[in-house]
This record gives sequence, C-alpha cells and structure tokens, in this order.
Amino acid sequence: MKNWRVGHLINVVLLVGTVIGILQPAWSNDIGLTQIILSLFHPSWSQEFLMRWLLVLAFIALSYARCIHLIFRNVPLTIISTKMKVTFGDDGAALIDREQLLRANQPNVTAYFTSHSPSAPNGSLLRDRMTASVYCHGWGVKDELELRGNEKKLEALHIFDKPLPYAWYMPLIPSFILNRDPSRLPKFLRKYVIVRKNEVYYLNEFNVPDPVMNFVPAGRYQHFNLTVELQFPHGIPNNFRAREIKNNGVTDIQPQQTANNCMVVRIDKVGAGTIRISWLT
Repeated sequence: MKNWRVGHLINVVLLVGTVIGILQPAWSNDIGLTQIILSLFHPSWSQEFLMRWLLVLAFIALSYARCIHLIFRNVPLTIISTKMKVTFGDDGAALIDREQLLRANQPNVTAYFTSHSPSAPNGSLLRDRMTASVYCHGWGVKDELELRGNEKKLEALHIFDKPLPYAWYMPLIPSFILNRDPSRLPKFLRKYVIVRKNEVYYLNEFNVPDPVMNFVPAGRYQHFNLTVELQFPHGIPNNFRAREIKNNGVTDIQPQQTANNCMVVRIDKVGAGTIRISWLT
C-alpha cells in the first residue's frame, strides 16, 4: 500500500515537472503561451524542439496514468469477462457455472463478494452446492468461502489469504487486450490476470409460467464481456427474450442460438442497469 501511494506521488511530481518544462520559455525568454503551442507545430531538428515534444509526450502519458488512477480510486476490481453456463434440470432446477477473469486495480484486494437470491416464489438455493476457486499464474494462495444467509438469499465472501496480484500498470491496459486465455498473454500481464470460478445450484426456480433471470452488477465493479449460455433440456422455450434495463429505459439484446437446445446472450459492457432474460414455459 505504501509503494502504491509513493508511485502516485511520483506521478504527480513528474506531471508538474513536465508542465514546468513545457512552459519554461514563457518566463525565461518572455514568450507567450500561444507562441509556445504554435512552436510545437513548426518542425525542427533542434535540440530544444525535440526536448519540448518529449516533454509533451511525457505529459500526455502521465496525465493518462493520473486519470486512470482517479477513475479506479473507488473501483477495486475490474471484471474483464464473465462466462456463465446455465444447465437446466428437472422440476425447475438449474446449475450455474461461472468463470471470470479479474484484474485488481488496487494492491489490497483480499476478497470477492457476491449475492445470490431466487426470483421464483418457491425458488431456493442449495447452500452445500455453492463452491468457488481462484487461480493466477505464479500466485500461490489459500482461499475459503464464507457464506451468510439462507436458501432465499445467500451472500458469499470469497476470501484469499493474500491480496490479489497487482501491478501499477495493469489499470492502464484496456480490458479488451486482457480478454483471452491468460496462458496466451505475455508473462508480465499473465501473472496479474486472475481466473475465478464458482457454482450455484437453484431448486424450483424455473418451473413457473414466466421464468426470469436477472444479472445485476455488484457494487461499482466494472463488468465487461458477459456471456450467458443457457442449455435447455427439451428445446428452446417460447418467447425467449434478453433485455437491458437502465432506470426506466429498456433495450433489446439479440440472443444467438448455437445448438438445438442452447441460447447464448452476449453483452460487451454491463453498466449500472440490469440484464434480464425471460421466456415462457
């Protein structure tokens, strides 16, 4: 944590230094700000011209790093991708397998929180069937699952005995670059991309006339690349719908049928709204 704060202090100091370097001719040579800006667009092989452009590039890079820090200051995690496979059983039961790629935006993230609850009146959760695991290249960790609640609402705290792997440069990298099999990433990225898996089992949840599944982002986590694969036992149900609800506005999401009994819903980015999947039985 101390090194993280020192790094951001150095960033601020260097940012101020580049600004002083760029504007230095304004008081040493009595040149106006407009002239300084215009001089950048008059190519020259002089040392002064090259140095000034070097300072401009450094200013842009440092400003980008500072903006990223401010954006993620209250967002400890980014969910790079989520793949969910829903396998329906008899009598409204369903097993949900979830695999996520995570990135820590801060150096002190020691747990992952989720909340689960059925939507159907008689739906319930099997507490004993809830599991979770976590893996990252070169990161030896012991983890445990702390559950609170009952079959109507379960809160799961996936606790790690050491913080998630973190590097100062990881929040600067766009999520689409990291959205792939971690083994295909360069080592300096691979060892900071975390793979988390968990299973949740529902009973009497989807044997109602109007089944519904809601996916709501937890807290202020940033969610990208959500894929939900629904495997139905007896063919695609009637009136299958996928929608995104934001405040009072609703937009349709076009699902894809990949097999006789399988529907896939993909969302590039999950904002502050709710993803709702519904159908008729």
